[in-house]
Amino acid sequence: MIESCLNISNASFSYGDKTVISKVSQAIGKGVLYGILGPNGCGKTTLLDLIVGHKKLSAGLIDYMGKPIRKISKPELARHVALVSQNFYINFPYTVMDVVMMGRYPYIPRFAAPSETDFKVVEKVMEITEVARFQNHLVTELSGGERQRTVFARALAQDTDVLLLDEATSNLDISHTITLLDIVKRRVRKNGLTVISVFQDINLAAVYCDEMIFMKNGKIAASGQTDEMMDESLLEEVFHVQSEIRFEPGYQARQAIFKTGTH
Repeated sequence: MIESCLNISNASFSYGDKTVISKVSQAIGKGVLYGILGPNGCGKTTLLDLIVGHKKLSAGLIDYMGKPIRKISKPELARHVALVSQNFYINFPYTVMDVVMMGRYPYIPRFAAPSETDFKVVEKVMEITEVARFQNHLVTELSGGERQRTVFARALAQDTDVLLLDEATSNLDISHTITLLDIVKRRVRKNGLTVISVFQDINLAAVYCDEMIFMKNGKIAASGQTDEMMDESLLEEVFHVQSEIRFEPGYQARQAIFKTGTH
């Protein structure tokens, strides 16, 4: 049985009178890659913001290793949970090295300089994410894809137990998308990293995810192992599209062929 590291219990969140998340409950196991999928506006990003503590619950509870997140200080939580946001933007002239080093801040004492260990971690993640070659460039002068890889490297430098990805590859070409998701998958398998990733591409999620969580109207519509979730009737229920599910030997995963002109 997989041990849980995060537990979400009857979590709800509202903007004024508008309910965005409604009574969501889900156990998140250690060393598992979860994909969160659902229509636009169903609450996927908000759920990640609640987990990382950027937003406060209106009701319910989210705990990390048995301790409510609301009772964990921000510096401590940052040593356990990292987020790659889809809309990260910096308008200050930091270099790529500066931004990636921000991932080490939870480990650096106040007023202290980064240690040799911090520099080694940063250099390693810049290399594997392929941003080392422009480490001295200003982040404000990078392309959208280069910025996204820089932010991804910053999250890896944070060296957490849980990594949250909010459409983290949305600005990337297919080559860099595969590279970064391969990095994540390896860390899940070798290091026991727990990943919760928002996907728009169902077939990409089916290749990489161990489990899928489908959301609709602020609630969890279904969750389970990826093979079980790749179901024609379930996809139609959640996304209102018809599909045919086929096993793709090249991916060793089930893939959806969507039918056009049927919406």
